[in-house]
Amino acid sequence: MFVGLEPFLDSLFSWAIIFFSDDELCEVMDEYRRRSTVIGKRVEVRRISGESFFAKADTITDSGALAVRRDDGTVEELVSAEVSIRHTEKY
Repeated sequence: MFVGLEPFLDSLFSWAIIFFSDDELCEVMDEYRRRSTVIGKRVEVRRISGESFFAKADTITDSGALAVRRDDGTVEELVSAEVSIRHTEKY
């Protein structure tokens, strides 16, 4: 059975909230952000719909979404998309 990424992440974070205190969950997310290899980099985003665009990866939200800033300044939170740091221009 295939489960989409968004329902999976919702479930994962629901369980994390049960097993971790707020402080512990914040520590987990902070460590996840520190270990991220995409934050601060220019990325190419490809959605399942076929839409593709370049943006800067700003952060990972507390809910686990990747927040990206498009070239026009619009910020989007990505829950499900392919993100590549290859073949992108310097930001």
